[in-house]
Amino acid sequence: MSEASHGKQFSTHMSESLREQLLQEQSECTFIWQADKEAAGTIMSFVWANGCVWLTTNDSRPRVAAVRKHQRATVVVSSTGTGLGDSRCVTMRGACVVLDGRKTADWFYPLFCQKLLPDNPRAQVAMQGMLDRAGQVILRLKPDKIIGYDGDALMKKLSAL
Repeated sequence: MSEASHGKQFSTHMSESLREQLLQEQSECTFIWQADKEAAGTIMSFVWANGCVWLTTNDSRPRVAAVRKHQRATVVVSSTGTGLGDSRCVTMRGACVVLDGRKTADWFYPLFCQKLLPDNPRAQVAMQGMLDRAGQVILRLKPDKIIGYDGDALMKKLSAL
């Protein structure tokens, strides 16, 4: 298959509104970074805010050292587990930085905990207390490439044939 035709048969456009809905509804993503000789990844909770993906982890994790070194990462967000069905996803790659400032922590931790525990304010406060500690850092990925896949739209196109 030539590069010019790669993906045309199975590509579907995801609208910006659907992408935004997915990024607001989903709370987990696959975070991928460049390890020593190959890519590595893990599942992480995240918040989509201000056009960026925001995550948190402990400073001792290998992914933090890798982000500091390479300053790039990729995030994949699936619709599985949301009200949007199981066949949509968004892949975002871009510049990634490690943040540990008070100003960022003060707005991020409450938002993060509210997203993960939306119906339990007491648990949100407890979780904030657990996160707001020495060694906890925040990762911010600012996407420069966003690829959406809408499998539901593809199935509708194929059904119409």
